[in-house]
Parts: sequence; structure tokens; C-alpha cells
Amino acid sequence: MSRGRHGKNDKFGKSVLEKLLTGKADTFRILQQQYKELSVSKREMTGVGFFTYFSKPTEAPALPGEPSFHFGDVHAELRGLEGGAGFLLTINKGYLYG
Repeated sequence: MSRGRHGKNDKFGKSVLEKLLTGKADTFRILQQQYKELSVSKREMTGVGFFTYFSKPTEAPALPGEPSFHFGDVHAELRGLEGGAGFLLTINKGYLYG
């Protein structure tokens, strides 16, 4: 389990999040603001992957209309993992969720 701002000891996780949030649209700009305030509260290993949970940003704005959705266009080829890995990010009521 990782704890702390962005999981500072987890370069891989930080790199994945930054790639997921790459974009110039207002949606990405707001999510990037939220990301700057995130702290990783826990990481749950499932045996086939992991879930990372964040604290809710307190100062960053929510996305307009407070939408909930999933997206992910980041994939990784990992040694020993046939088929590679894919990553999803969940937005819940306008905030990065996990």
C-alpha cells in the first residue's frame, strides 16, 4: 500500500496518471488541477491488478455538471505479463475517484 502525495515512491503510478491526464481541453485542465492536490490513501492489490484510492481534492474545482465516467487510453507492455496492461481512471461527480 502506498501513502502520500501522488504516491511519491511510485514513479510508475505517477507516470500512468500523468499520461491519462494529458490533454488541452478544459476537462483535462480541471482534472490536472485536481491531480496536483491528490494524496494516495491506499493501494489494493487484487492478484490481477490494483486499485489506487485517492483523497478528494479540497481546493480544486469539480468538472462542470459533476459528471461520472471512466476513461483510459494508456497501455503498457510489461515483462512477464502476456497481453500487457491497460489503465482506467474513474471520475465520480466531477472529481478524480479511486
